[in-house]
Amino acid sequence: IKIFVRKFNISRIIFLILIGGSLRLKHFLDNRSLWLDEAALAINISQRSFDEILSSKYYSESQLAPTAPIGFLVIEKIMVRLFGFSESAWRFIPFAISMFAILRFSALLKENFSRLTTVLALSLFLFSPPLIFYSAELKHYACDVAFAIFFIWSAFRILYSSNQIYTLVFGVLGLFSLGFSDAS
Repeated sequence: IKIFVRKFNISRIIFLILIGGSLRLKHFLDNRSLWLDEAALAINISQRSFDEILSSKYYSESQLAPTAPIGFLVIEKIMVRLFGFSESAWRFIPFAISMFAILRFSALLKENFSRLTTVLALSLFLFSPPLIFYSAELKHYACDVAFAIFFIWSAFRILYSSNQIYTLVFGVLGLFSLGFSDAS
């Protein structure tokens, strides 16, 4: 493995990223119908006004009324208002966030870890079936992953820097993340 990794230069890492991104893009472009739980969340978002979403006024009379973090609901509502009630509009935000997570995770690994660790961790991340699947589903799980990666990146920045601005950025990001990620 060490010989393989030594010869694994940056262009091959970019190639890995392109393959992982392509898998997510293919899943997004399949344009499947919404699953039952996705459809229930879509109905939940479409039937509520921005005021109801932001004030968290929602009383469910149905067992099929899932919800998500407020920030995710607002962004999804904006997307559907702009682009209509299509599966692609509903699933675009998780897809875009998962693509951002790929780029942020690869940069995090490259900055802080050895080449072997970078290649192995990036490969596991890029080819993980659940991460590929949820990259184009009407779920907020891509936000959870992206914020986890961003928190780890911020922690490394705070650890290796004496600049207090990173502490401030980490705190603001932590506050901001509460609206988009249940895991936060």
